Formats: sequence, C-alpha cells, structure tokens
Amino acid sequence: MPAARAARIPVFLDRVFAPREIFFSWGDRFRYLRLSARLQKFAAAAAAAAVAWSLFATAGNFLDRRNLAMQESEIARQARASAELQRDLGQAFENRTKMTKQLTAVRTALARETANRMALRGQGDAQSRRIQGLEARLARLRESEQEVIERLSAQVREGAAAVEKTIAMTGLNIDDLLAVGDSGLQPALGQGGPFIPAESFSAGTRAGSELAATVSRLEAQLDRWSELREVVRRLPLSVPLDQFRISSSYGQRRDPMSGRKARHLGIDFVAPPRTPIRATAPGTVVFAGENGRYGKMVEIDHGYGIATRYAHLRKVLVRKGQEVGHRGKIGLLGSSGRSTGPHLHYEIRVKNQNRNPMKYILAGKYLFKD
Repeated sequence: MPAARAARIPVFLDRVFAPREIFFSWGDRFRYLRLSARLQKFAAAAAAAAVAWSLFATAGNFLDRRNLAMQESEIARQARASAELQRDLGQAFENRTKMTKQLTAVRTALARETANRMALRGQGDAQSRRIQGLEARLARLRESEQEVIERLSAQVREGAAAVEKTIAMTGLNIDDLLAVGDSGLQPALGQGGPFIPAESFSAGTRAGSELAATVSRLEAQLDRWSELREVVRRLPLSVPLDQFRISSSYGQRRDPMSGRKARHLGIDFVAPPRTPIRATAPGTVVFAGENGRYGKMVEIDHGYGIATRYAHLRKVLVRKGQEVGHRGKIGLLGSSGRSTGPHLHYEIRVKNQNRNPMKYILAGKYLFKD
C-alpha cells in the first residue's frame, strides 16, 4: 500500500468517528447526549464481533448438518451394498449346488461308460468301433466336467480373495481364526453325494488322473471358501448406530475427567439420548447389565474368539444367553458409569485382547463398496 494512501486512513476514521452530540427534548427542557469517538469505535467493534460470531455459528451449524447428512448417506449406501453382497453370495452358493449336481451326474455317467468300455473290450474286434465311440464320448464328458470345474474354480477364487483381503484388513490371521473355530455356534458344513470309486475317473489314463486331481483341488477350495464366508459373516464390520459422530478414537488420549494421559480401548460415538444401539454382527449375548465404570453394558460373543462391547447404555434390551442377529437392537444410548455425557463406548476384543474398531469398520466399507 502506498504511504500516502496509508496516511489517509487515520484521517478517514477520525471523520467517521468524530465526536457527536445528540439533542432531544425532555418535557420543557432540552437535553443532549455526547458520543465520543472512542465510544463510537467501541460500539462499531462490538457490532462487527457480533456479526462475525453469528456468521461463524451459522457456518458451524451448516457443516454439522452436512456431515450428518453425509453419514446418513454413507450408512444407507453400506446397507444397500450389504444386501447386494448377501444376495450375490446366496446366488453363488446356489450356483455351487447346481454345479455340484452336474459334477455328480457327469461322474456317474463317466463311471457307467468306463464300465461299459471295459466289458466291451472282452468281446473282440467286432466291437472295436463301438469302443472307439464310447471313448470319444468319455473324452467329451471329461471336457464338459473340466469346463464346469474351471468356471466354478474361477468363481470360488474371486470370492475367497475378496473375503481374505477383508479379513486381512482387520489385522486378524485367517488360519488362526479357522483353527479357533466358531465355538460350536454353527453345525458342521454339510457334505454328501453318491460313492464313486476314484479309480473310475482315471481308468489307467493320464487324463483321468489329472481330472481327479483337479476335482480334489476344487473341493478343497470350496470347503475353504465356505469357512471364510462363515467367518466374515460373524466379523463386526459395521457401526453400532445409524447416526453418530466420533468424539474419541482408539489409542492414547487425555482422560476427560482427570486430564491425564490414558489409553482408550475403544471408540466413543456421540448421538442423542435413547438412540438405538445395534449389534455389529450376529452372536450370543454373554453379558447384559451393570459393569462398574462401563455402566450398563452388553457384550456379544461372535465366535472365533471375537467379542464386542457396548457400554454406558441408558437401557439394556437383551438378556444373557440370547441370540442376536446383525443390526439387532440391543440397547439405548445413555451416560451410565464413568461418563461425561450421552455417548456409546464401543470395543472389539479378540481372544480377550482389545483391537482398534476402526480397522474393522474400514474393512466393512471395502467389502460392501459399490
């Protein structure tokens, strides 16, 4: 700014805020009120501060509303994505059943034709052409079975890869989870089918041996995929409220009551009192009631050594031993126990060790993405 222009600013302010006298009548007398330049500047500054505060408060309210709307939109999108995933998994499982039936039919036909071929070989050269026709049909049957196996293998690999990546994002070890098992919460995976000797596939040929090995690998993939689907179904990958904002994350923080550094073993979600609290995965209620500093609390066992805790509730809506489904209502948000105000303290525990719930929430967003 040029020096001449800067020098004119104080002169301009002195003119605007020059001392003034306001005359008014009071009965039969005249009075006047003297407004000094300093008083006028103070009044103008106060008015500007009030306007600035009003604009700041309005902007903050707008941002809070927009954030809440974005959260509601994200929750709705996750719900739609979850429904689509469940539908896709159901369709994939149905396809697996159909393809398994096809494999069984092909195997049965293969065994029958192999037996016919062996019987005809003993009848001499007169049946050689029929034997050749049967062998050609056997080759076509093997090719058909191979195509079915390849399609199903590709589908299984794709589904298993997505599930394994989701589990890995939580920090869990997949093989450790499968070794722990689901604590008997689910019956063993169903298996069955007619008995067909393994020798009937090979019939002493290299092609039959390779096909038998491929079928064996596919069955192992199907078993692992089924186990992984059950594991991810029981992982707490969603959030326990429909509307919320996070007031305290997992890890170190300054304690809200003592002001000292402390470890925070969960996430605090803020929402209006009496907001419904929902289970983040299916499981069995192992605790429901008062629990010291946690206040009114619910703990759910999801199997595979995984449990979730929901603390500081206003009211508990479930009982110990009760089975709850995904997104089932288990309590109402409150401020019981050691709490400074209405909020939900949410924990995830694996083999009695606390884990960061945000990793599981982010893994759920990846799995349920559009």
